Amino acid sequence: MNYRRFDNLMAVCGLAFCFLMTGCAFSDPVLIEGTHESEYELNLLEGRKPDGGDLFSEEDLRPVYDETLVTDIVFDDDDVSGILCSGPDESYVDIKNDSDGLKIFLMGSGTYRFSGEAGNLQIEVDASKDGLVRIILAGVSICSDGEPAIYVNSADTVYLMTEAGTVNSISGTEAEYSGKNNAVIFSDDDLVLQGEGDLYIRSFRDNAIVCKNDFSFTGGNVRIDSADIGIEIKNSFRMAGGVLSIDAADDGIQVTNSDDEDKGYVYIGGGELTISCGDDAIHSERRFVMVDGVYTVTDSREAIEAGMVNRSGGVLNLNAEDDGINASGKKIIVPYVRIGGGDIYIDSAGDGIDSNGILYMDGGMVFIEAPANSGDDPLDRDMGITYSGGCLIAAMGAESMESFTSARIPERQEYAIDDSGDCRIEVLDQNGEAVAVYELQRECTKVIVYGSAPIKIL
Repeated sequence: MNYRRFDNLMAVCGLAFCFLMTGCAFSDPVLIEGTHESEYELNLLEGRKPDGGDLFSEEDLRPVYDETLVTDIVFDDDDVSGILCSGPDESYVDIKNDSDGLKIFLMGSGTYRFSGEAGNLQIEVDASKDGLVRIILAGVSICSDGEPAIYVNSADTVYLMTEAGTVNSISGTEAEYSGKNNAVIFSDDDLVLQGEGDLYIRSFRDNAIVCKNDFSFTGGNVRIDSADIGIEIKNSFRMAGGVLSIDAADDGIQVTNSDDEDKGYVYIGGGELTISCGDDAIHSERRFVMVDGVYTVTDSREAIEAGMVNRSGGVLNLNAEDDGINASGKKIIVPYVRIGGGDIYIDSAGDGIDSNGILYMDGGMVFIEAPANSGDDPLDRDMGITYSGGCLIAAMGAESMESFTSARIPERQEYAIDDSGDCRIEVLDQNGEAVAVYELQRECTKVIVYGSAPIKIL
């Protein structure tokens, strides 16, 4: 995968060329009032749940526990007699060894710290429906043959925490498994992945993580390799910090709930997320919202697919075989893409941004390396474009479409370039100094700038 580089991008959006002409709009837009200003969307942008309350609790963001209340479980070998368990909640720990392997049941609320190495083992949480269970990974290696290595059967919330300074691994083998819980980590209830340590999750057959409720990622350095979907969630994926890397054969992150308008969303409010996958990097049936953080896609079919896409901050670096951003959903009446801030860089072989409804641009900077394919468009939309601010630069191939020229965009500039070799685009400030640099990876014939930005092509 080739990578492009931008320098000092946030400075670019402060230049005079950044489309700050309030009221300037594309001609003949299709306006649907309130489409991107609903209470639901505003709540997500403010980091609040659609039905009230914060998306992240204090416990989610700053895990603190009392060391005197920790129950330690230490693996010595694969036999029951080799497991050491001690602590105030050891009576809630039930250890069994049968033909299916070693199983550790956590029967009540508490803080349980695991360390050591165990093969063909499953940790199962069977707390009450209002129970809070913290599983601390403190230098542990777990492998499960078929069944999930960690299975949350019953609890209110389970916190899976990596202890600072430790390296941990959880994996599943290629063994056949006939049960419904087809993942290395499977949770029927809310799951929060947090901490300051390292964690490697490897699935050789099925999904890496499945959560049938809400999934939050707030800390730690986690790498996922999956033979199927990286993370499959029913209701919501929420990220507020940490580093998460996903390499998946299918979707990177998939949120499946399309029936409940208060659910079925992806929210990124911080942290670093990197995905390489064989299908959609992020697929959400209803909404994708990003307000901060860095999201990078190195390989995908589509980098973002959701019914409604709302960007107000952060950095996107997207590489896709088809569309970079695609707004579409089975039960979304009017799909849309709204860009209100941040920096977006798209290298796609299909449309750069494809809205099957409306495209709004209120701010931010977008740089699209457009496809050379006939019929594909840097900015594709079915129902119109509304515009009130932001910056856009598109490098286009000989057969790329530019359907948005008919909209009479103000201060349009066009530069012819030689597609026979490498091309470097520099965005200049008023003193002629480069404030952003873009190195093209495709053969292009022209560069289009919307705004008064001076550029240099080398």
